[in-house]
Amino acid sequence: NLSLTKLAIGKYSEVRVYIENSNAILENEEVVNLDISEKDKVVRVVQDFTIAQGKNTNLIMDFDAQHSVYFENNKFVLKPDVIKLLVNK
Repeated sequence: NLSLTKLAIGKYSEVRVYIENSNAILENEEVVNLDISEKDKVVRVVQDFTIAQGKNTNLIMDFDAQHSVYFENNKFVLKPDVIKLLVNK
């Protein structure tokens, strides 16, 4: 689950998403916890965008799920792979 955040009006150069925990559903419908290394708990996407007064700005982060989950050392691991950030006004 992602949350909504109100940002101050102005120019920004990156978005950071902080991941507390995550899970995945396997093909057999089993739900598994994904291990997240400390460095992968913060996903940074460097891209300029502007929050204008009186307008809503939607940021859509496009994750490549297929290339973000791995099976290593007998556990499922999340290494987020963000393809792009879409900014809609």
